[in-house]
Amino acid sequence: MNEQNIVLKTEGLTKYFGRRRIINNISLQVRAGEIFGFLGPNGSGKTTTIKMILGLLSIDAGKVYIGGCDREKDFENALRQIGGIIENPDTYGYMTGYRNLEYYARLRGRLDRQRIDEVVRLVGLENRIHDKVKTYSLGMKQRLGLAQAIVHRPKVLVLDEPTNGLDPAGMRELRDTLKYLASTEGIAVFVSSHILSEMQLLCDRVCIISAGTVLRTCNVDQLLDEQAHGYRFILRPADLAQSIVDSQLAGRLLARDGETFDLACEESEVPGLIACFMQSGAAVYGVQPALGSLEDSFMEITGGGNTIA
Repeated sequence: MNEQNIVLKTEGLTKYFGRRRIINNISLQVRAGEIFGFLGPNGSGKTTTIKMILGLLSIDAGKVYIGGCDREKDFENALRQIGGIIENPDTYGYMTGYRNLEYYARLRGRLDRQRIDEVVRLVGLENRIHDKVKTYSLGMKQRLGLAQAIVHRPKVLVLDEPTNGLDPAGMRELRDTLKYLASTEGIAVFVSSHILSEMQLLCDRVCIISAGTVLRTCNVDQLLDEQAHGYRFILRPADLAQSIVDSQLAGRLLARDGETFDLACEESEVPGLIACFMQSGAAVYGVQPALGSLEDSFMEITGGGNTIA
């Protein structure tokens, strides 16, 4: 990994609550322009780690570097290069979205209206930015929160459960906005979420932790490739297809979801299986490699002992 592209780095990050060690030697690196997922079961230490990165909790051992600045030794310069939202963004409902951005920009030390107009376009709020925030939907408030978090041009954007309360359309809007920010602004997005299907669509890399310890850090595509198995057949009618599988393909069924059957087979066997179904009266509507999922990888790596949060 090119050191020049690393904008967020932790080394041996450790935190105790009393005598109990909550965070155990967490080391990670996040590059400019990538979306980095931070995953773990309930109580694994994700939010505690995020609060240490953002300067909201003290560090008992280890280092946090933001844009090359040591968070402990050069706190103000480090925090200037990071923006964050912990769950729901803080906004003033009686003020317009624009006034909220002006206020936040002043808090950050610089009121730049050209930059405000720029981030409003980036998050897609041009048509509503002069309306009062109390009239915004939850998705619009999330977009305004993103605008607040990047108005000072940070190198790193940290988001803890940003999809809380969003409907599927709102999740997609947020996903598209974050991808756009990463590619257009070159911002490193460090995001934690319990919705693994969204993280699979959003992230370039993920770090999976449990009990405050890093278990695995790698590309999402690598995890999915490791979980790939067999081929996925769409078969109709499903009941007939199931009886064919039971009678002629015993032991090959890996998973079934309605009309979708995942079968253990090699690519060379696919034509023969298609012929088997067709000759027995089942129609084959589609065949593709049965890719794994981030959820499958998460459950395997963590042992599935706890639900994610």
